[in-house]
Amino acid sequence: MLGLTMNLRNALRATNAFGKTVRDVRTDRDMSQQEFSDLIHIQRSYLSNVENGESFPTVLVMFSIIEQSGMTPAQFIERVHHRALFELQYPIERQTVVALHHEGLNNAARIRRPVET
Repeated sequence: MLGLTMNLRNALRATNAFGKTVRDVRTDRDMSQQEFSDLIHIQRSYLSNVENGESFPTVLVMFSIIEQSGMTPAQFIERVHHRALFELQYPIERQTVVALHHEGLNNAARIRRPVET
């Protein structure tokens, strides 16, 4: 259980966290969207929509993504869960600082917005 009451806001947060986790998996493998979408047999635009939280994949696509991640489904969902909680706990302007502290510079570079002072 994710520990979150499932309402529209939390569903959107989970979809965004799932997409960002998919992007992490792809970039960890040094693959372009086109390369990764070819690997899991979907259109690049669909992958882009998933990564941006605009679409949620079908179950078959989700399991293809998880298989390519090298994680078990439980591990992958746990990573999505932690990402959703992280984004809930820290406003976007603090995420870069926290990511630098917890994950190191390489992972923090994935967060697009700089810290506002």
